[in-house]
Amino acid sequence: MRVRKNIKRKREVYLTKSIMMFFSICLVVGVLVFADRGVVKANEEQKPIMKKYYKSIQIEDGDTLWNIANNHKNEESIKAYISDLKEINNLKSDDITACQYLTVPYYESL
Repeated sequence: MRVRKNIKRKREVYLTKSIMMFFSICLVVGVLVFADRGVVKANEEQKPIMKKYYKSIQIEDGDTLWNIANNHKNEESIKAYISDLKEINNLKSDDITACQYLTVPYYESL
């Protein structure tokens, strides 16, 4: 009889400790998730807000889409910017000629 009571008591203690451990882990994970969100928001607020504008430029001798993209792109890749240039200006190839006008997107912070 006494042995059964000891076994039952040990099971209750084990169950109680297991439940407490589970809730402790959940609490720690919850705190880490919310703390991490706060850090992300703080970093996001430090980035300047960039607005996209458009202007028309005249192509000069020696200009290439690569040079134009390199001078006007923001954080996007040069290839992505060239693709954007070609789409805006309805260009089928990378060929451009002097005295031609292109609409070029550029970015400024607010």
